[in-house]
Amino acid sequence: MDSILNETRRRTKERVRELADKYRPQSYKPDRASYQFWIVRYSALLGVSVIAAIQLVSLSLDTPLTISAYAFAVSIPLLAIWINIQMVKADSERVFVIWGERVLLYAGVTTSLVGLTALFWHISWVAAVLLVVSGIFASYVLGRYRQISKVLNTEDQEDTAQEGSTVEENQRPEAPTLDRRDLS
Repeated sequence: MDSILNETRRRTKERVRELADKYRPQSYKPDRASYQFWIVRYSALLGVSVIAAIQLVSLSLDTPLTISAYAFAVSIPLLAIWINIQMVKADSERVFVIWGERVLLYAGVTTSLVGLTALFWHISWVAAVLLVVSGIFASYVLGRYRQISKVLNTEDQEDTAQEGSTVEENQRPEAPTLDRRDLS
């Protein structure tokens, strides 16, 4: 029996080493300020979910409120664990990303947004549709902004590297105004 236990422990340690080696090339030093930003951002979503779930306790649940309650029941623990992982990362010297982390985040955010949409649906289906449409539009604008910002920053870095000079923080050039045609 002891030999079986020892063999199982040995195999487990080997598997842990294999996983560590697998993720080691993807590890990097954390940017603590970035982690603090993400922690605050998703803590706000978690807080809204918790407050909404608490408010549901005193109501008689119709279909939209039931959907909302189930969605918050899923999102609250997922977001809470994801936030705790980010807090551990913020205090670590080297960090890595595993698939479960992304699942926690995406499932937590999605179910939280489903819960909020269901709450708005309980108030009025028009309010829920407006929430979804404005959310999609805002996500599109954010995505385009990030895309354009990435291209402009990459070009600026290439130009600066070619010139051999650096731009100091206090001497950043003004951001160019983009025309609507630039976004299409």
